[in-house]
Parts: sequence; structure tokens; C-alpha cells
Amino acid sequence: DIRFQSFYGAFGVNELPYWVSMVFTTLACTLFINVFNFIDGIDGLAGYTAVIYLVLLAGLFAAMNDSSLACISLSLAGATIGLLVYNTAPAKIYMGDTGSMVLGFTIFLLVVLFILNYSGAGGLLVSQIIHSRQGALMLGAAMLFYPVYDGLRVFALRMSKGISPFNADRSHLHYYMLDAGITHPAAVGLISVANMLTILLAWLLQDQNAVVCILSFFVVQSILLVAVFRLRQSKIRQGNP
Repeated sequence: DIRFQSFYGAFGVNELPYWVSMVFTTLACTLFINVFNFIDGIDGLAGYTAVIYLVLLAGLFAAMNDSSLACISLSLAGATIGLLVYNTAPAKIYMGDTGSMVLGFTIFLLVVLFILNYSGAGGLLVSQIIHSRQGALMLGAAMLFYPVYDGLRVFALRMSKGISPFNADRSHLHYYMLDAGITHPAAVGLISVANMLTILLAWLLQDQNAVVCILSFFVVQSILLVAVFRLRQSKIRQGNP
């Protein structure tokens, strides 16, 4: 029964009918597993992204006095950090699909459990951090946002060209960065900073309209995308006068 049960007033939606909840959660989980796998295109990106999400989730679960889920989050973060010792560019070990998909699946479930288990009565600390269930939903959305944003953008771009959305190409943001001359570590760092800014915005704007929150996520990621795209185009023009 780990599923999105309500949007808590976000976008004018409250309780979800059971079958809508089941179908939506299943499709959202399947999507996130795949798009998280897609960001494992350069050394360390999926790993560092996972560590950011998992450490944050561990802290939130600890604030909610949920020691079991805090331990699960920290354990997976620790295992991922251990991999990153060898997965940071130049990598000696690659994560592979069985690594990135397990991370995507587990992170998704932990985010849903955080939203479900949130309670302002869980302690003074958690109520000071997250003010409402809708605030918890927006923070969860921020943690899932970047992989979904990049994945859906790439799907739309490929379909607009008349090719399968699952055909591999270099239209992901991390490939744009490499094509623009940005190094692997710098690309991972820039995307990680954008992820943390998105999460910070979710926390700062948690009391605002949900549409405002989601639009702010789009703005942060789109500014980075446009800047990198322009740099990439300039690099291509210099190489092909």
C-alpha cells in the first residue's frame, strides 16, 4: 500500500480514488526508474544525485522519529558513496542498469513513504522544517524532479524528430555539457548544485501555491539547460566554421 493517496490540495486535488492512486503510482514509479537510469550516462552523476536525495531523506525520517527508514536511507547512501570512490571520473567501476534502477526504485519508494508518513505532530523539529502535507509533497516532487524533467524533455525531443523516444542519443543535459567542453566532474557538480537549488526552492516556497513551486523547479533546470545549450552551440560553431 505504498502509493500516492492524495495531493493534499495541490492543483486542487485531494484524496485520489483507489484505482487512480494505484495506476498513477505504478506509472510514476516505472517512469522514475527509467529516467533515473538515463542520468547514469556519465561517471558519478547517478551516484551523486542518489546520495543527495538519500542523505536528505535520512535527515527527514530522523526528524520524524522514523529510525527504520532513516537507517535504510543512510545505508543505501553509504553503499553508494562506497561505489563513488571507484565510479567518479575516470571510473574504474560502472554502476550499470542493475545499480541505477535499484537506486531509482528505492528512492521513489522512500519519497512516497516520506509523504505518506509525514505528520506535523511527529515532533517540533519536523513541523518547523515542513509545515504541511502539501509542503511534504512539494519537497518530494523536488527530489524526483531533475531526472523526470530531463527524461521527458528528451522523450519529447526525440518524438518531435520522428524517432523512438527510447533510441539512444546525446540529447541528455549531461551529454550537452560534455559537448560544450565541460569536464565530467564539473558536469556532475553543476547538475548536483541545480538539484540542491530545486530542493531549497521547494522548502522556501512550500507555503505557496503548488503551481508556483513546480514552475520554480522548471525555471532552475531550464536556466541551466539554456546556458549549457548556448555554450554547446558556440562550441560546435567554433569547431565547424
